Amino acid sequence: YGKFNSENSETTFYSYSENTFNGFAIPHNFLLNSGRTRFDELDNSDFIKNERLSYIEGKPLPEKLTERQISQFFNWKDTADYKANRSGTFSENYNAVLQNKLTEVLKEKRSNREPSATSADGPFFITQSDLKNFFPCPRRWLFKNLFRIKSDTLETSLFNPRDAGNLYHKILELFMGQLDVLPVLEADETFGDREKDVLSLIDRCIKNAVFSPELHFCDSPLLTDALLSQTGSIKQTIFSFLRKLCSAKTFGGWKVTAIEKKLWSSSEDKDYGLYGKLDLVLSDVNGRIAVLDYKTSSVPTIKACNADVENQMLEDFQCAAYVSLWNGNNENTGVDFMSFFSIKDGKQTEILTPDKSDKTSEAYEPTLGVFNRYTDLFTEKVKEKSFEPKRGGKKEIDSIDVLSDCSACEYKTTCRYTYTVAGHDL
Repeated sequence: YGKFNSENSETTFYSYSENTFNGFAIPHNFLLNSGRTRFDELDNSDFIKNERLSYIEGKPLPEKLTERQISQFFNWKDTADYKANRSGTFSENYNAVLQNKLTEVLKEKRSNREPSATSADGPFFITQSDLKNFFPCPRRWLFKNLFRIKSDTLETSLFNPRDAGNLYHKILELFMGQLDVLPVLEADETFGDREKDVLSLIDRCIKNAVFSPELHFCDSPLLTDALLSQTGSIKQTIFSFLRKLCSAKTFGGWKVTAIEKKLWSSSEDKDYGLYGKLDLVLSDVNGRIAVLDYKTSSVPTIKACNADVENQMLEDFQCAAYVSLWNGNNENTGVDFMSFFSIKDGKQTEILTPDKSDKTSEAYEPTLGVFNRYTDLFTEKVKEKSFEPKRGGKKEIDSIDVLSDCSACEYKTTCRYTYTVAGHDL
């Protein structure tokens, strides 16, 4: 508990914590210890605290506006320009800005044509990430995918979980790029004569990934030194993953067909298309196609990737999107195998395989039908600019459940669609 003294203002009191790992990130060095033990003076003028007490104890509500809010309102009033005719300006400007942003994100940035040839009247290109964040709450999609608003935090870190995923993906991209065919794990659980070559190639790929300009790790000498010091553990993680991926029971000996492959898919009867990037595509001697997606740690479940056809609901859109993208570009060689792999623990979620009747590409068709329902509804709502959240629980694909959806959302403090005061939903 400290205080800050300014030459031209009264003393202001603050509270802060020094005993945290990231305490250095909080600029409280200018604060002086006040030695206070009671907070009555501050509590009496605390608008939020008094509002809460009014709900709990039935006390009169405090002033609707705080003194600071009132003073700022008059500051704005004194500087406002009333000469301009502002009738309808806000609404018109808002719609224009929103439309421009939608065109930029969904059309121009995702187009497979040259920027000069991209038409504002062209089709939307939808990603699985769009659907993941739009359903059930379109406002989350606005914040995350369209405007890319970052959630506020006091935490500081050289390296976050997303960076780790990008690093592992880049290492595997570089590694696979050096191969025509995946090595095969032999009966003694080694790669035999290729063992040393595999380990040496992993080493080189780690160093090249750390200094890859597109990942921006090399912008920080401290970060690159920290990552290089972990080369041993990163190498072991990648090597353990490859032993799982390249066993005779999985994909050892398969041909590397595509790496980090960008794909666009559209049809004549739709005014939108799909866009995405496949981590790895393999093919066997019979020409069967396997699409693989890497995850840093956890992988989607089989249940999440398969639609509840009766209720027309789908929880995870990745498998359906990747299968649709590949099949839309390769009519004669559709996806036969689709699996998610965890890089850190080697776990595999097998969604499609011709070896099991309930996991064949034909058995997956109903899920693709439900997936199309989501893409149709996404396009409809975007064109109508219908982004207002809708309450309704889990009964409809575009209805939120306040308890589970809003409480877990990283944008809840910005959105404020719902919040609770003393047990009352507002």
